[in-house]
Amino acid sequence: MRVLVPLAGVVLIALHASLYAGYVIDDAWISFRYARHLAHGLGLVFNEGERVEGYTNFLWVVLAAPFTSMRVERVMAGIGLACACATLVIAVLRARRDDPSARFAGVPTALGLACMHGLAFHAVGGLETPLYALLVLVASLMLADGRALPFAIATTLAFLTRPEAALLGLGGTLFLAHRSKRDGALALGAFVLLVTPYLVFKLAYFGALLPNTLHAKPPGLVSGARYLARELLPAIALVVAAIVGARTNERHRVLVVIALAFLAAVLLEGGDWMPGGRMIVPWLAPLFVAADRPIRALFTSTHRARVIAIVAVLAIVPWQIARSAELVMGTRARVPIDAARIELADRLAHEDVRSIALLDIGLVGWRAEHARIVDLGGLVDRTIAASPGPHGAKRADLDYLESLAPEVVILTSARDATRDAEGRVHVGARFVAEQHLEESAWLREHYEHVETRTPARVYRMHVFRRRLD
Repeated sequence: MRVLVPLAGVVLIALHASLYAGYVIDDAWISFRYARHLAHGLGLVFNEGERVEGYTNFLWVVLAAPFTSMRVERVMAGIGLACACATLVIAVLRARRDDPSARFAGVPTALGLACMHGLAFHAVGGLETPLYALLVLVASLMLADGRALPFAIATTLAFLTRPEAALLGLGGTLFLAHRSKRDGALALGAFVLLVTPYLVFKLAYFGALLPNTLHAKPPGLVSGARYLARELLPAIALVVAAIVGARTNERHRVLVVIALAFLAAVLLEGGDWMPGGRMIVPWLAPLFVAADRPIRALFTSTHRARVIAIVAVLAIVPWQIARSAELVMGTRARVPIDAARIELADRLAHEDVRSIALLDIGLVGWRAEHARIVDLGGLVDRTIAASPGPHGAKRADLDYLESLAPEVVILTSARDATRDAEGRVHVGARFVAEQHLEESAWLREHYEHVETRTPARVYRMHVFRRRLD
C-alpha cells in the first residue's frame, strides 16, 4: 500500500491532466516572453529597454529561459505535471506517516488531489501554480515539524515563485520563535541571507520591490468573496474535515492555520480571472493531509456517519466532474481563438508592425516577438497600471497612448463591427479598458478599422491601423 496508493494517485492525476493538455493560459506567454528575452541577453524585460516587473513568478521565468528556443510551453507543462505529481506523492506519504497503523491512510488524499480539477488543469496550463503548490507544501510540512532551516529554504524558493509566500515566511518565523528563540533566529537569519540579494536586485533593476502587477490588479474584497464562493464553497467539506483533524494533531493544526490564513489573503486580494481556482490550488494538499484521517473515520464509525460520508462524496464527485467537463469544453473553445491570435500576430510580425496595443498581451506578445506591446491592462506598463480601476477596466491616458503611437490597436468583442450614419465604427468592446478607446476621439482620429476576425461565435478581434499622416 505504501507504493500502490501514491502510484495510483499519480496515474489518476496524469490521466486527469491529459484532458487539458495542449491548452496554455494566456498569462503564461507573458512569462515566456520575459524568459526568452532573458535567454537572449536582453534582460528581464517584456519590451526591449523597458524594465517593468510584469510577472509574479521569477523562479518560473528563470526555469523557462533555457527552453525558449524550443516548444517551451510543452517543456513547462511537463515540469508542471511533475510538480503536481510530486505534491500528491509527498502529501500521501505524509498522511501515511502521520497514521502508520491505518491500512488505507493516504487514500483520501491521493484520490482527492487526483480528482481536484484545479490541480490537474494548472498542472499543464503553463503557469507556476504546480511548482508553487509543491514548495508551499514542503515549507508547511517543515514548519509543522519545527525544522527551521529546511522551512526557510523551501519558503524562500516559494517566495521566488510567488510573492505571497512572504506571508508564510513571516508567520512561520513568528511561530518558530514562539516555540524556540533559537529556531526563530535560525529561520530569520536564513531568510535575510537568502532573500536580501533578490530584493536588492529587484530594487536596483526595476526600481521597486513590489511587482507592477500588484498595481495593475488592485485588491477587492467583493471580488475576493465571489472568487472563494465559486472556487472553495463546493469543497467546504474538505475544509471542515481538515479543521476536525487539526483538533487532535498539533502538526495538522499548523497546516490548517497556514492554509486558512492564505485563503483569507485570497479574499482580501480579490482572486483572479483564471479558471480552475489557481489561488486555491496550492492549499489543497495541506488541507487533505489534515483531513485524511477524519475522512477515513467517517467510513468506519457509526451508520449515520457512514451515510454522511457517502452523501458528501456523492455531492463532491458530480461537482468535480461538472467542473472538469466545463474546463475541458472551455479549453477546447479557446483552441480556434488562440489559433486566430497566432495567425494575426504572425501576419503582423511578417508585415514588420513594430507596436501593437491590446489587452490580451500574452500569446500575441509571444508570437510578435519584435513588436513593442502596449498593454492596455497595465501589467507590463507602469503608467497604465497607475490608472484607476482593476485590470481590464483601466482608462489609459490618451495623451500617453498618443506618445507611444502604436501602429495597430486590437479590440475584442462578442459581435461584428458596425458603422453608424456618420461612418463611425462600433464594435461593442468587452472590457472597460477597450470601451474607453472605442469611445474616444483619439481612436477615431488616428486609426481606421481594417478587419474583424471571428474565430468563435462569441469572440471577435477588431483590428485598427494607424492612419498615415
